[in-house]
Amino acid sequence: MKYAVEKPFIDKNTKVFYDTSAVYETDSQDRAKELQKAGYIKDQAESNSLLSGTVEEVFSSLEGLSKEEYEQLLEEEKAGKKRKTVIAELERLIAADGDSDESGKA
Repeated sequence: MKYAVEKPFIDKNTKVFYDTSAVYETDSQDRAKELQKAGYIKDQAESNSLLSGTVEEVFSSLEGLSKEEYEQLLEEEKAGKKRKTVIAELERLIAADGDSDESGKA
């Protein structure tokens, strides 16, 4: 599951630093509850969409997602806030991901 980071922290297990623009990912519900209780990550319901932040926060959280995730976020943005810059960036990422898929084909 993916969670939006509420306040900066260093994960005690992985030693990775997470700032407030990051997305924390874990399969452990116990670890997620521990971090939520301490106020480091948001509840799952609050973290469902990476689009809930400012444009700057959205842009910084888009790195490394799949084409399908970009497409889902694009539909959410079009149905929700309709921010032109976010829509344009998601469309650019989808197109770039499609280009990289075809680059290795002969």
